Amino acid sequence: MNAIVAHGIPFRHLDPRPHFYSKLENAKPHYLPRPPPPKRSRRNPRPVIMRPIYLTMCTLVVVPDTLIQQWSTEILKHVHDNVLNYQVISKATQPIPSVDEILKLDILLLSHNRFAKEDDDGRFDDYGGVACRCWYLRECNCSQAEITPLLQVRWKRVIIDEGHILGQGNTRLVSLAGRLRVERRWCVTGTVSNHMMGMDLGMERTLSGNPVDQGVLTPPEEKDIITTRKPEQLDLKRFGAILIDFLHVPPFTSTEIWNRYVVRPYTENLTGSMSSLRSVMTLMIRHRPRDIEKDVRLPPLHTKTVLLDPTPENRLAINVITALIASNAVLTQRCDQDYLFHPSQIKSRDEVVRNLVLAAFHFTGTSIQSVIEAIERAETGLQKASERGYSVDDINLLEKVVKCLKEAINDGRWRTMAVKEQFGREETSPQEMGNPE
Repeated sequence: MNAIVAHGIPFRHLDPRPHFYSKLENAKPHYLPRPPPPKRSRRNPRPVIMRPIYLTMCTLVVVPDTLIQQWSTEILKHVHDNVLNYQVISKATQPIPSVDEILKLDILLLSHNRFAKEDDDGRFDDYGGVACRCWYLRECNCSQAEITPLLQVRWKRVIIDEGHILGQGNTRLVSLAGRLRVERRWCVTGTVSNHMMGMDLGMERTLSGNPVDQGVLTPPEEKDIITTRKPEQLDLKRFGAILIDFLHVPPFTSTEIWNRYVVRPYTENLTGSMSSLRSVMTLMIRHRPRDIEKDVRLPPLHTKTVLLDPTPENRLAINVITALIASNAVLTQRCDQDYLFHPSQIKSRDEVVRNLVLAAFHFTGTSIQSVIEAIERAETGLQKASERGYSVDDINLLEKVVKCLKEAINDGRWRTMAVKEQFGREETSPQEMGNPE
């Protein structure tokens, strides 16, 4: 007769003495998993001692390294103090909490890299890190430290943020996430199926991908078109990998079953393939902005434009960048690849536009040495204006450029701002530190 287990202690071993009941009340809830099937039959099978799996109400949240601070901030923003007991682990050197500590937590926040690091050095075995082979000993001598605590508990909930990475192949993160013992699994992503437009629009498709017009026969040439629809196939394979490796959604226990009943019928546009795929897609919950607006009533948004008066340093910074653009246009005669607006100078042009925006917020955009060199080039251009055939407008423009750049180079505050921006980025020469005159 099988023994009934309460809090991990079989009733057939209950002792009526009071001291044993105190042990029962203090026992951590756990259960013993079913032993794995033997890889091959033996005449004298060796028993396998299964380590207990402890039950916890903790939620494990695995997020990208760049978003872990945002998740921490959201917890502080939406949860009152001393309501939830949570712990954040982001650095590779931080240890994973022990089983006793996990049982006391409500939320354990882990970064992707720290979570995947638990798969290093074989920290869990073929049986999910809960089985050992100490059959010839009275007590198990296996070291619990060799097995990650993440596999010694049954989690209430596991949430994988940016979960589309689970469909990118057999990585360490996918391998460990699939082996966790979990009651509820969540995968949060916004980019799981970008190319399955026919399903989103609710249309049946022909082999070429065009919608089927009811009552109109498909032309013969349309039937002969064979296309693989690789983008849609890749989306379906990624989605299937998430179902198989992480969510463990029956009956899709292998890639072969997923391809046979979902991918291949959808690709070949077989009858009923769209209905089958829609039934699987019901696992997804999509939060659209208009749906959220119905549930959350936000106060009306009022936009007011406030104009700020620039400081003298802002004016000089913007004028310097504008002067450099004008100098480049005149000296290159607005042609060839050295011209800022040449089609090959897209990256440089984007950088200049960005510097113009930042110049309004105490940013010079260039170094003192670059301004000195620009003055020298502009003065040389003025001396050779007749030889190069500059127009009167270009000559006047170069004179304004020289005047504007000299005004900035002779201003002490602008030079101080320019020197401060050089610290920590590159070596600052003595000429940049002092007065160029």
